[in-house]
Amino acid sequence: MKIPDNSKVQSIDLLVRDLDSAINFYSNLLGMKQIERVNNTLMLSSDGSAPYLLKLTEDKNAAINFKGAPGLFHLAIRFHNRKELARVFLRLFNNKIKFQGFADHLVSEAIYLDDPEGNGVELYADR
Repeated sequence: MKIPDNSKVQSIDLLVRDLDSAINFYSNLLGMKQIERVNNTLMLSSDGSAPYLLKLTEDKNAAINFKGAPGLFHLAIRFHNRKELARVFLRLFNNKIKFQGFADHLVSEAIYLDDPEGNGVELYADR
């Protein structure tokens, strides 16, 4: 069995315990734009238009994400260029966000961190 070469992930849905904290992280710090908020669900994209890239749904009783548990390893967000990645890095640094690591993959540069819910996030720019 093989996944077709033209397969793409269009969107990611995350269940979060604290929607306001997730909004601050993904919107204010990473720069994603809000498309629509309905009750306890918010949809985000890079420019504020559909289709959404990330849907956050609040559930105060959602399970805590433990490292090593099955599920999402990390989501990766590609920036247009190194300058845009650097802008987000500085915003995160100035807001005292803890970084998990950095990598130079020769074809891209990446920053690794966790969102407020403990989900892994990779921010990267291709060279």
